Amino acid sequence: MGLFSSFYSYLKDKEKKELFYSICKNNNLNLDFKTNIDSVNILKEIFFDRVYSDYFPFYSKSVVVDIGSHKGYFSLFASNNLKSDSKIITYEPVKDNYLVMIDNFRKNNFINIVSHQKGIYSKSEIKDIYKSKSENNSIYSDYNSYLNQDSNKSDKAEFITLSDIFIENEI
Repeated sequence: MGLFSSFYSYLKDKEKKELFYSICKNNNLNLDFKTNIDSVNILKEIFFDRVYSDYFPFYSKSVVVDIGSHKGYFSLFASNNLKSDSKIITYEPVKDNYLVMIDNFRKNNFINIVSHQKGIYSKSEIKDIYKSKSENNSIYSDYNSYLNQDSNKSDKAEFITLSDIFIENEI
């Protein structure tokens, strides 16, 4: 890596860190930078760009089901912007993401969020979930080829149906 690339990388990391801490401060969030650094762009989309705001039921009592909840940012956004007696239910099948998400909820003392380490699929079963170098993971083994990545690492994950979610949570 050349001197220019090292300096450019340093600047990009510094910008990420400043954006991360600005978002946390402005939204009264306590998040660990090291475990969330790779997801600053997603955090930005949700809290800074407010991509989900157009149809969000601000300050109402609601039930939110966050499918593919990643590291929990949308659920944190929802919890901050709904009445305190709202219910938020998360589903995230990737263990690494799930553990960071649970830590994010714990550090922020959110008690109206119920989390499940499961994915959603057309039938209830255990499936492989293929990990990519990007933020995205997939149940399709050729997904990494599509991304021009050579990784075929996978983990087993439990999947349930959308109907199961409604039955289990009495929605």
